[in-house]
Amino acid sequence: MTVTVNEGPAYNLGTARFTGAPSEGAAQLERVADFKKGDVANFDEVNLALERVYKRLRGEGYLHVTSNVRRDIHGDSHVVDLDIALEPGPRYVFGKLDLAGLDIITEPAIRKMWGAMEGKPFNPEFPDAFLARVREEGILENLGKTRSETHIDEASKTVGVTLYFSGAEPAPQNRRREQAPTQGPPPDIW
Repeated sequence: MTVTVNEGPAYNLGTARFTGAPSEGAAQLERVADFKKGDVANFDEVNLALERVYKRLRGEGYLHVTSNVRRDIHGDSHVVDLDIALEPGPRYVFGKLDLAGLDIITEPAIRKMWGAMEGKPFNPEFPDAFLARVREEGILENLGKTRSETHIDEASKTVGVTLYFSGAEPAPQNRRREQAPTQGPPPDIW
């Protein structure tokens, strides 16, 4: 059996329009998406572009952003236009910061470094980026493992953050064993 596949003509990407954009404008999100108008319409690349938009909006506190993409196919010109209806969902803000594993001397320094984030849009990447900065700047001596944990309060649309710090494990030491002499008289201990 022989099967002939005729893929047909290639379709190029036309315009991509955003609706439902929150605080940023649709024009800014189009720049973030960086759709390649005129290139062959590759929907894997369209999905990657949408993920860049989602990441940007999540960084502005819209943790549950989704979209509905409608394709407008023009058969005569072999162009596909996209209408992207964003559904950003509610905006979440930073809530309370809790610190675990620090003493009374280092805790205020870390809080000061964190800054006044309460009430500002929650960026889910910020806590881990903050911990990486603490490590890179060498602010805490003997810093071991760190991790962050977020606590979402759906009712108030706030996100509390707990940062966990631990000290580094002590390095193994090579100790020489003192051995009793094998020859000669016992040591004089009196």
